[in-house]
Amino acid sequence: SLLLAGIISLNHVRQVIQNDGRNQEKLKKFMIRIGVFSGLYLVPLVILLGCYIYEQVYRKIWETTWVYDHCDQFHIPCPYQVKTLARPEITLFLMKYLMTLI
Repeated sequence: SLLLAGIISLNHVRQVIQNDGRNQEKLKKFMIRIGVFSGLYLVPLVILLGCYIYEQVYRKIWETTWVYDHCDQFHIPCPYQVKTLARPEITLFLMKYLMTLI
């Protein structure tokens, strides 16, 4: 939100100094740099959000699979009529933690 507020503020400043060509060129370069930074900041954030959504959607199936695989070992009731067995991919968690670090 602060990044968006900064971009809006820079756009307002650009409109105010339209007559001064030298300062306007510097401001244009600065706005391009801010735009590139924003894009590089948002890409990992969107990937992380996608990982969270994917994990939330498949979490119940993963938990059911784990219980089905370990019910005899831990003496817990086994799930009745398990339709799908799926396990989480390690790449999901590696991607999630990598995007958190970036």
